[in-house]
Amino acid sequence: MIFLLSILFFYVTTNYKVNTQSKDIGVSFIEQRNTTIEDSDICRITLTIDSPLIKLPIEQESILMTLSNPSDNWISYSTSFTIENASEAGWMPLTKKNAKDRDIVFPNVLLYVRPHSSTKVHSNLLTELYDYQPGKYRIKKKIWNKEKKTESYLYAEFIIINSQ
Repeated sequence: MIFLLSILFFYVTTNYKVNTQSKDIGVSFIEQRNTTIEDSDICRITLTIDSPLIKLPIEQESILMTLSNPSDNWISYSTSFTIENASEAGWMPLTKKNAKDRDIVFPNVLLYVRPHSSTKVHSNLLTELYDYQPGKYRIKKKIWNKEKKTESYLYAEFIIINSQ
């Protein structure tokens, strides 16, 4: 069970600096969108995908992201993540190709981002487990602020298109 202790606001920011609510998925596919968690104690923590447009067939193994921490606090995050797909019902976690793959376990390592710094984060696309189709996807990553005893999620969107 996942407990969200304190999330004050979610903002989605495009590379054009246009703000929309995180539930709004009506922005054009060509815009890069990043989600920011805003908390008066944490300041603004962002997760940004460096190249948010991916062509089928997928040849890259992972997505490179930047986790930025302009706050005065150490932020921790783990190597675990969830990939979600945009649908008419909202954001849904991807289902694996084969039911037997649902029992696969990955190591989970806790990492830190220093105050006023950023770090590169790799998230494997796991193309052998998921059947990607053209559409909107996002990486969901949990962060913690141990000093403030808060936890929240960051989201970074990417688009998959046909190579034609």
